[in-house]
Amino acid sequence: MLTSGSTAMNEPATHDTGPVALQWCPRCERGVARERCRVIRLGDESAWACPDCDGLTRAVATAEHRPLAEVFRTAWRYPLAGDGLIALGALGVGTWIAGHLRVTGSAIAFTLVATYTFSIVRKSAAGDDDLPAAADFTDWFDFFKPAVRAFAAGLLALLPMIALVSLGVEADGAGVILYALAALFAVAWLPASVISASYADNLADAMNPLPIVAMMRRIPKDYALTVAVLWGWSIIGLVLAVVAQVVARLIAMPIVPSVAAEIVGLYAPLVMARTLGLLLRERRLELGLED
Repeated sequence: MLTSGSTAMNEPATHDTGPVALQWCPRCERGVARERCRVIRLGDESAWACPDCDGLTRAVATAEHRPLAEVFRTAWRYPLAGDGLIALGALGVGTWIAGHLRVTGSAIAFTLVATYTFSIVRKSAAGDDDLPAAADFTDWFDFFKPAVRAFAAGLLALLPMIALVSLGVEADGAGVILYALAALFAVAWLPASVISASYADNLADAMNPLPIVAMMRRIPKDYALTVAVLWGWSIIGLVLAVVAQVVARLIAMPIVPSVAAEIVGLYAPLVMARTLGLLLRERRLELGLED
């Protein structure tokens, strides 16, 4: 997913291409402000050299570089806009039904959510503001592949924690610090791991740590903000889910309250997937995403 740029990105531009927010440096694999670059005269035209490596950069015409906090504030409306409520309701009904199937029910429900949220990440990154339509699966193996990649993403984030438990480290004294560090690692790692798994073609790609490290390195401040927003939504989602379940148990009516609680519980995960997609959309240049 994260690359050094397409062939077009590696060709230096020697002229203006319209409103330019950033120059792309293929050697440093990041965007830099034009005012920081050194101007090089090439006959009657100009080129811009990277201030760090002195290599030629490519002018990239792009949209206004909006603050992420402003962009992320729009994510809460995503599951509620247009046909969002219908899609959210259909997904909730599907996961509720799947969850009541014996043996494989929970796995199917998890797969439905993983597939749908992965699709939201990709569509939002591509500029699509509509919720995904029903996925078209060619066979059962294709249906379960997103769930396997989602499981791999979570496993990567929890590896330090799993290692501590496997080694029998006690949660006291220095052990408390180690468990706290492992928890912080999981919090920081999981969002990028989910993004990587959303685009992975196979399990090996989903478990490759290099794209995850590259994302954190290229946009450290923006990524830190994204992590904070996502974990804030995870807390909101947990509260909404607990309240919805409590209310459902208090209502003396079969099926409907529990289905409604399922739908409410899905709201925050969809907002979080939208947030990840918006991060990719707004920071496409810095991340070196291919067109």
